[in-house]
Amino acid sequence: MEEHDIILVDSGYTLLLYMLLTKELHKNKTYIFSDKTLLNYFEKSNFKLDTVYIDKEEYNKILSIKLRILKGIKKILFRKKLRKILLSEIEKRTKNKKIRYIGNDHILTTRVIWDKIDEFTMIEDGIASYYDQKLYRKSRRNKFKSKKNLKLGLSPKVKKVIFSGIKEIPQELIKKAEILDFKKVYEEKDDVHKKEILDFFTLNTEDIEKIKTKRVIFLTQPFSQDGILTLEEEISIYEEIFKNYKREEIMIKTHPRDRKDYSKYFPDILVFDKIVPFELFDFVGVQFDVLATVASTASLTVKNVKKVDFYGSQINKKLEKKLGKL
Repeated sequence: MEEHDIILVDSGYTLLLYMLLTKELHKNKTYIFSDKTLLNYFEKSNFKLDTVYIDKEEYNKILSIKLRILKGIKKILFRKKLRKILLSEIEKRTKNKKIRYIGNDHILTTRVIWDKIDEFTMIEDGIASYYDQKLYRKSRRNKFKSKKNLKLGLSPKVKKVIFSGIKEIPQELIKKAEILDFKKVYEEKDDVHKKEILDFFTLNTEDIEKIKTKRVIFLTQPFSQDGILTLEEEISIYEEIFKNYKREEIMIKTHPRDRKDYSKYFPDILVFDKIVPFELFDFVGVQFDVLATVASTASLTVKNVKKVDFYGSQINKKLEKKLGKL
């Protein structure tokens, strides 16, 4: 029986890993997602992939409702509607085919059809996939009401969890774990497959050559966009950090949600604002001497830097008050 992959993801990082795991990106593949950054990737891609995009704007409005009962009712109705849409889209594409579900098990699009999934292959979604699972289950925010709602690979339905090995594998997932060297996987791909991946994430030869001239990469965060700092405060913090390095050696890499035009504030520094998973730099041979950041968690998992300068929230009193000590 012909097999069809239903890929349920909401991060560019997990999508990149899936693209490395599969032999080709097109045939018998349906990509289901709700992240607007991924939507931008798929829409601008030179080759058309089969996708189902779920706009979560209505759901986000529901989450902002303060009246608990009303919020609960609207969430149930939205999930029922979303479930109906997803099951219909999947059925249209997989008639007389064997379905393989793969991706992230903790995202909304996966959870609403979870009872219809018999087996699931989970791909890590960064450092969060390595959290102590027992502590995760006990946390208030992620309290599970029943075994059927287990996430992050804990469910019996998850038969395999694919890790890159950036941290120690959680004890409860060791028997399910498959650890892959994704850089090696990338290197073993043929040139056509590599080019498809680079084109999809809009990383070209010119970009790579520019990036290779820089020794310091600075990761921004959307502090002003999230209302934590004013724009002036955020830019001021970055300016102080940049004094510690040679400006001609710095490259600013913007956070996926950070859409500020940093070239207006730092015209003498290279700004890379394409939303490319950091790991892809490593795959194409880009190495940095220093990764600098205020508090980006991406800095905790990088392999292609010699040193990490993690300044922490203490760099600014207002930031520390809002975020605590990082």
